[in-house]
Amino acid sequence: MQISNTINNAFLSIIENILSKENIFKRIFFANEMNRNFVNSNTFSYLTIVIILEGQQNSYFYRNKQVNLELLQQGDVFFVNKDCPSAVDWQYDCSRLGCGCNSSSLKMSWNCWKKDHKPCPPYPDLWYQEPLNKHNELYDLFKLVLERHDYSINAPLSQILLKAVFLKIKETLLDENNTKVKSKQDTYEKVLEYVNEHSHMDINRKTVADTFNLNPNYLTRLFSEHGNIPFSEYLNKLRLEKACELLSFYDNPIKEIARQCGYPDNNYFVKVFKKRYSTTPSIYRQKSQK
Repeated sequence: MQISNTINNAFLSIIENILSKENIFKRIFFANEMNRNFVNSNTFSYLTIVIILEGQQNSYFYRNKQVNLELLQQGDVFFVNKDCPSAVDWQYDCSRLGCGCNSSSLKMSWNCWKKDHKPCPPYPDLWYQEPLNKHNELYDLFKLVLERHDYSINAPLSQILLKAVFLKIKETLLDENNTKVKSKQDTYEKVLEYVNEHSHMDINRKTVADTFNLNPNYLTRLFSEHGNIPFSEYLNKLRLEKACELLSFYDNPIKEIARQCGYPDNNYFVKVFKKRYSTTPSIYRQKSQK
């Protein structure tokens, strides 16, 4: 089984729509300060460009050592440097494209969010992840955009570089559509990285399988054959490790920490936590914060 080119084509359509519009990039904000994580923030090991296609979204990031809030609107770009904490919330209707790149791979996510929908935060409506192979210059383009953090987006070079990024992404997608069928190991590694990055969201076997256009039973076999751990056990392991970190360093209510780790049901969170660590989250917090 392979991940369908349908996903590639969907992202191609989104990218082509961006490139077809003149002056689509309105403002640019940079999350470029390294500091400790704040509540609900995440850090990633790649450079990330987010563009708001429709609607608006709050973004949070460090500026002058303080957590700063910016309301991103249609056409705004949010650039996050690797290992720099940032967060967004989902108070408003919002359609957005996120593109992450490091020296070896490209990742993209697309969300079309309605504020009354569940779950919140949402998992991506579309997800893409592929090695760069012969397109390593894409990472260089991302770094050139980062170097413009002191310049206005209205500067001609800023506009040119952003457009060059999306043109290169389009080229990468077109090449990917012409490559061979991926192996099971390739598929497993993509799914694994997706789960690692989205375990704090309300994902499960079916939603992950749907994201990659896979049958849920096939996903189960992938983890059995290549991971030596069942899917649900692996997902719980990630979530509970994150919960331990939050319990050790933050004083948020247990219910809030459960939600931040992908457990909307607090009672279930306490049950699985106790099963794994032989203690309750409250007692674990008391001991770890002494």
